[in-house]
Amino acid sequence: MIVSDLKYKRYITGLKAGCSLFILSALFSLSYYLIFPELNPNETAFKIHISRLLFSIAFYSTIIIFLTRKNYLILLIITILWHSFDRFYLGAQAFELNHQAWNLYAIFGGKFLDYVFTFVGVNCVIALCFANVYATLTLLAISLLNLAQLLYKTLTVPVFYFSSDPQTIVSDVLVMNKVVFLGNIQVSVILILGTIWIAWRLEKVTDDAAKQERSSVTLGRYFSPDIRHEIENESSLDTKSSKEKKVAILFTDIVGFTKLSENMEPNQVLELLSKYQTKMVDAIFANGGTVDKFIGDSVMATFGTPVSRGNDAQNALNCAKQMQIVMDNWNSDMSVPSNLKIKHRIGIHYGNCFAGNAGSDQRIEYTVIGDAVNLASRICEACKEVGCNFLISDEFMRHLSEKPKSEVIKNFSIRGRKEKVDLHKVIF
Repeated sequence: MIVSDLKYKRYITGLKAGCSLFILSALFSLSYYLIFPELNPNETAFKIHISRLLFSIAFYSTIIIFLTRKNYLILLIITILWHSFDRFYLGAQAFELNHQAWNLYAIFGGKFLDYVFTFVGVNCVIALCFANVYATLTLLAISLLNLAQLLYKTLTVPVFYFSSDPQTIVSDVLVMNKVVFLGNIQVSVILILGTIWIAWRLEKVTDDAAKQERSSVTLGRYFSPDIRHEIENESSLDTKSSKEKKVAILFTDIVGFTKLSENMEPNQVLELLSKYQTKMVDAIFANGGTVDKFIGDSVMATFGTPVSRGNDAQNALNCAKQMQIVMDNWNSDMSVPSNLKIKHRIGIHYGNCFAGNAGSDQRIEYTVIGDAVNLASRICEACKEVGCNFLISDEFMRHLSEKPKSEVIKNFSIRGRKEKVDLHKVIF
């Protein structure tokens, strides 16, 4: 979706730019045909030129005004069709009429060949401005066909011939300058190949930008905006690196979720989880935390990864307080059905973890690993045994700059651990 959005934004801007240049070109042509009507010795040719130029200005202006993402492809095709019709029919018809009236080959002689290449560069610039590699290639093909048509007509005139002798070129009107012709071919080939290469590079750059944007969006799902900015600027998220660091780990889970979900449809369960997780993530990001993962009805967050904020433990506590306030507001909201009023538990610990990317080459995720993570999860579970909804470890408490009111639980036996720990039951 992101790739598509970026490309369409560029395509729309490109089509508007291309149409603007077509309008500018038409205005120039219209001006000198009106100022110098003698450039069209045939009256019908003059009328054709004036009519096609006026229509082109109105047509391309309409494209610019009404262009949207929805109608982009249709308007692009119509633009190319009109451009082809204008070049190969109307323009060619006016040229033939003027040729019959003036006999252009008799006036310009072999030197007419020098003028055939005049607009190659202009056509390349306009084609490139469309910012769509396929549109650019199509417009270049139209220009090349038009060029080939004029070249064929000129080169097949029996009396014309090539020469590189300066005196012959100056004295004989029928001579086609071989040096100028080869130079024009060289310049035209370079311009056309350069235009194709730049168009391809623009497409590649857009794809790369889309991937970068997708990475940024992915980071935004896990990290708060401030932390994401630091990651992008300092490359803190090296895919091959992992560091041991002190981290505050926070777990939440919904009280009685299994029983609650038994009486709900699957889509209702998903909707409930989505609302709950959204509120939790907002609190995590607001306090500089990182969403590590969602585990069923549980949310795991870390504070101090991938970069420390200097007050990670306090940020984790502030986040937990905000979560509690959010849940209180949720349950006091009269518009929320009684069966969707939920409570949750919070457990927080502070300790050493390895923080980095885990997984395979095909799929990786940024996470923290270590005993501290397991202990934080067990502390959240212990809320059920203790009969409260907010427990923190003594280690976490020691790193707080502002101590909350709490009740100490000494030598608590954590499931799966031999060593007992001191816990604090936080009271708001």
